[in-house]
Amino acid sequence: MIINDAPVMTVVSVDGVTLDASGTTVSYQWINCATFASVGSATATYVAMTNGDYAVIGVSAMVV
Repeated sequence: MIINDAPVMTVVSVDGVTLDASGTTVSYQWINCATFASVGSATATYVAMTNGDYAVIGVSAMVV
């Protein structure tokens, strides 16, 4: 088994509501930082429906 380094990602706010993640990631999971709950988006772009702090977890491809 080969374990890859954690993906390197950059997150930018396009308009104060839309967040875009980019980097060496093939899967995304956006979370609400206040509740640690998933906000349901599995894409590189998340549109926040409420004010708050958000984070994205990225998973790169795994070679077995």
